[in-house]
Amino acid sequence: MKELRTVTLEQVLAMHPCIGATKIKAYARAAGLKTGTALDVLKMENVSANHRIWTILHPEFLSDAIMWEFACWCAEDALQYVKEKYGIEPDQGSINAIETRRKWLKGEATDEELKVACAAAWIAVNAAYAAYAEYDAVFYAARAAFYAARAAFYAANDARSAFYAARDAYAAAVAYPAKQVKKLIEMLTE
Repeated sequence: MKELRTVTLEQVLAMHPCIGATKIKAYARAAGLKTGTALDVLKMENVSANHRIWTILHPEFLSDAIMWEFACWCAEDALQYVKEKYGIEPDQGSINAIETRRKWLKGEATDEELKVACAAAWIAVNAAYAAYAEYDAVFYAARAAFYAARAAFYAANDARSAFYAARDAYAAAVAYPAKQVKKLIEMLTE
């Protein structure tokens, strides 16, 4: 099991959750928590999966390495969904961005290589956006491809990217929050 960070209720409230302080306090009270880890939050079934994911995708809960790996997983899941559902092959720039991020995490890729991969992923985002903007018979496929490509871009980009990759994978209609919660629990208990 990974070393988990303990977070206080006050730290969670300082994140300005969209569901509000009153609900957060009620959820914590119902769970008997004044402090907790990411696993504690993920296991709070009385809280929506969306809110659980939003809460723990903060550096107070998770290390950058775990958030990056989650971002890569979300992006891969979105790209795979688009391929299976719509027959759209993932853009190589998106695939390379994810692979380069993972290499970077292991110290096998430089910052410069990551920037180049990120730029290529952004080209894929723009191509998917162009298809999305046309609103034709393949609207939903193009929309899903856009979000999947953007998830891959975020997986290669900046420190807050796990949150955005997760959101975009969800928008691509693949890694629903319940699936993401399950994956995060797996990652944290490996």
